[in-house]
Amino acid sequence: MIERRAVDGLLLMDKPKGMSSNQCLQAIKYRLRARKAGHTGSLDPLATGMLPLCFGEATKFAQRLLTASKTYEVVMRLGWSSTTLDAEGELSYAGAVPELDAEDVEQLLSAFRGTQQQVPPMYSALKHQGRPLYELARQGVDIDRSARCIEIHELRCIARAGDTLTLAVSCSKGTYIRSLVDDLGRVLGCGAYVLELRRTRVSGWTEMHSFESVVQAAEEGCWESLMLPVHALLNDCEKLEICPQKAYNLRLGQVVSGLPEGEEGLRAVFSDHHFLGLAELDRDGGLKPVRLLSTS
Repeated sequence: MIERRAVDGLLLMDKPKGMSSNQCLQAIKYRLRARKAGHTGSLDPLATGMLPLCFGEATKFAQRLLTASKTYEVVMRLGWSSTTLDAEGELSYAGAVPELDAEDVEQLLSAFRGTQQQVPPMYSALKHQGRPLYELARQGVDIDRSARCIEIHELRCIARAGDTLTLAVSCSKGTYIRSLVDDLGRVLGCGAYVLELRRTRVSGWTEMHSFESVVQAAEEGCWESLMLPVHALLNDCEKLEICPQKAYNLRLGQVVSGLPEGEEGLRAVFSDHHFLGLAELDRDGGLKPVRLLSTS
């Protein structure tokens, strides 16, 4: 029996190819002997790149990363289609690849920038009547999926080689890169699927730790140096320092008054430079707890 311990913080993992997001999470959780952990935003086993892992108290604020914009580099292969929309599916010839110059590629990509509707792929973790769609897809069942509103902030070609295009994509939450690539192939009339996919940025973060380096750090007992503090998840919130008495009252669930009036909104709250959690400040100087760290 492994004795679990309290581990709190954010670990920015570089997920290896061939490992599911949950497999990566469970492997690191096991090595850190952490009691509680979760990941924010799944990556397909084919994909590599940034997978934020939240431990302990950080899981309370994981939703903020789930809704954050993300950036990818994707290699799409033209001329073929895939049952899973990526290299792990069954491939079939879809058509001759047209001659494309830089202007043609730009015209294609420009049509996919901005706000749009996207139909999620059947091979996804979305559920229908309690069952993941990918389970139904493996049985040959096709379910009608409602289109969802997404936004492509950036879409540009960074390389062209043979029948492949390498794209940089920055997008909103809920965007399926596989569906985007499939749609691009349909417009070209030659089909396309994801050959390689790497997530390079989540929110404002680009630096990440390899699976091997985290495992080594865990074995050597220096893993804490790789962990970001819990309040890193609230970097987009204005910080607010309050006195110990107000901190005590806030932890009791009370609305704290007497703070300087100013712009209302969410605040990352500290007392004596210790992070307390997330609270909402109103225009009259009242501070209402939203989600606080445990005191035990």
